[in-house]
Amino acid sequence: MKPATQVTVFAAALGFCAQSGSAQNLPDNMIVTTQRAGSERAYNPGNIALINTQDFTSLYPADILNHVPGLNIQRGSGQEHLTAMRSPVLTGGAGAGSFLVMENNVGLRAAGFANVNGLMDVMLEDTARVEIIRGPGSALYGSNAQHGLVNVIPVDPRDSTSYASATFGAYGRYRLAGAAALDLGAMAARISLDLSGEEEGVRAASGYAGQKLRVQTHWENAGRTYRFSLAGMNLNQETAGYAADFRNQAVAKGNRDKNAHRDAWSLRTALTIEQQLTNGRLILTPYARKNHMVFRMHFLSTADPLEKNGHQSLGVLSAYHRRLDGGHRLIAGLDAEVTQGTLWQYQSNPAAFGYLPGLHYDYEVEAKTASPYLHTEWRWRDTTRLTTGLRYDLTTYRYRNLANDGTFGRFLRPADRVDDYDTLSPKIGLTHQSGGFVVFANLSRGTRAPQTTDLYRLRTGQTVGDIRPEKLDSAEIGLRTISGPLALEVSAYKIKKKNYYFRDSNSENVSNGQTDHEGLELSL
Repeated sequence: MKPATQVTVFAAALGFCAQSGSAQNLPDNMIVTTQRAGSERAYNPGNIALINTQDFTSLYPADILNHVPGLNIQRGSGQEHLTAMRSPVLTGGAGAGSFLVMENNVGLRAAGFANVNGLMDVMLEDTARVEIIRGPGSALYGSNAQHGLVNVIPVDPRDSTSYASATFGAYGRYRLAGAAALDLGAMAARISLDLSGEEEGVRAASGYAGQKLRVQTHWENAGRTYRFSLAGMNLNQETAGYAADFRNQAVAKGNRDKNAHRDAWSLRTALTIEQQLTNGRLILTPYARKNHMVFRMHFLSTADPLEKNGHQSLGVLSAYHRRLDGGHRLIAGLDAEVTQGTLWQYQSNPAAFGYLPGLHYDYEVEAKTASPYLHTEWRWRDTTRLTTGLRYDLTTYRYRNLANDGTFGRFLRPADRVDDYDTLSPKIGLTHQSGGFVVFANLSRGTRAPQTTDLYRLRTGQTVGDIRPEKLDSAEIGLRTISGPLALEVSAYKIKKKNYYFRDSNSENVSNGQTDHEGLELSL
C-alpha cells in the first residue's frame, strides 16, 4: 500500500541576524569525513555529497537530506523516520545498524546500540554543512558505516556570527532557534539553541516538542589546538499508528493508537586535541555519551508493550597523519570504546497473537570495542592517486539476563553469555584527473557486529548465537567535475550483502539472509 504524499508549507518566517566577521569553515572543495581532517574533495575515491543546511528551512531532517541521490528517508510521526541508502527502507536492527550518524566524526550512538530514528539526535540548526557517503565508509569508521554515513559539521566556534530566528506554520508548527558567538579572549565559544515542535501533527494526536542545545569552545595552548563540544537533546512526542485506509481522509488523518508515544533524551561531549608534528600531526578525541528512551511499541499488533532502553559510553578516537616524500600520506590510529546498555519491555494489554501480558525482556549488555586501522594515499604524478585502507574491529558483548531464562509467549530470553566478533574492512580506491574531470573507482567492504537487540531480543524458533556479523561488498565507479559552471557527480555501484538479519511478512526473525543492490546515481 503506497502512502499518501504529505506536503508542508511554512506560513511565516521571521528572523534577524547580526554579523561581524565571516565563517571559518572549510570551502566546498574540501571535506573532512574521509580522512578525519581537511582533504581535497576532487580526489576522494568515491561518492560524497555536501549539503549546506543553511539553504533550507524545515523541522525534519528528511526534508533536507533527501536532496541527495541514493538516499530516501521515510518520515513518520514527529521526528520518527526510516532510512534507505543504496538499500530498501530498512527497519529493526538493520535499519539502525546499517547507517552511521556522526557529529564531527564522532558517532552519536554506540555501534551495537543504534536506533532507526538516529537523526532525531542531530542538531541541523547552526550547522555549517552535512557530508554524506553512500555505501561503505572508509576504513576510518568501520562498524555501522555499511550502507552509508552522515557526518554533521557544526559551525566553527570561532565564527563570530550571531543570529536568532522564528518560524511558524500549519498544524501548530514552530521553530525558535539561534546562536551566540562569545569572545573570551584566548578562547572562542559558541552556544546554539533549537526549540521546535508541532501542536497536533498531520494525523490526530501526533504532535511533538523537541529541545536541542550545543556549546562549543576553541582555544590554543603550547602548540596544541583544542575544541570542546557539549550537546543535548530532549524529545517528547505522540505517535500515530497504522491507518487502515489511506484513501479515506477521516481514517488517514485519525489515530487509533493515541497512547503511543516516544520520550527520549541524549547527552554527549567530546574534546578534540590536535598536535602539529614535524612531518604530520596527531589528533585525539576522547568522548562520552548517554541516552535514554521510553516508547510504546504500537507496531506489535494490539499488544502495545512499553519499552525502556538506554546506554552510556566512554571512548577515544585517534589519528596520526604523516606526510611522506612525493606527496604520499599515511593515517593510522586506534579507536576504542566501552558501553553499558539496558533494555526492558513490558506488556500491560491482554494477550494477543502470542504476545502475553507481563515482562517480555529485561537485560543489560556491556560492550567493548577496539579498532586499529591504516589508511594510505599514494600519488602518481599530479593526476593519479591510489587510496588503500584496512580496519580491524574486535567487539565483545557481555550479556546478563535479569528475567527468567527461556520462552515467554513468542519471546525467547537467552541465558547469560559472552559473544565475541572480529571483522576486517578493507578498501582500495583510485582517482585520475583529466582536464576538468576526475574519474574514480573503489572496492570496499562494510562490516558490523550484530545489534544487541538482534542478539538478545529473540523470538521462539530462533537459535541463540546463530547471528553472524553482516558483510557488505561494494564496487563503485564514477565521474565528477572539478571546474566549469556545472557541479556534476555520477556513480554506478553494485553491492552484495551477506548475513542479513530481518523480520519477514509473518513477523518472524530470519538470520543470515543475502541481498544484492545495484544502481546509478546522478547529482547535478
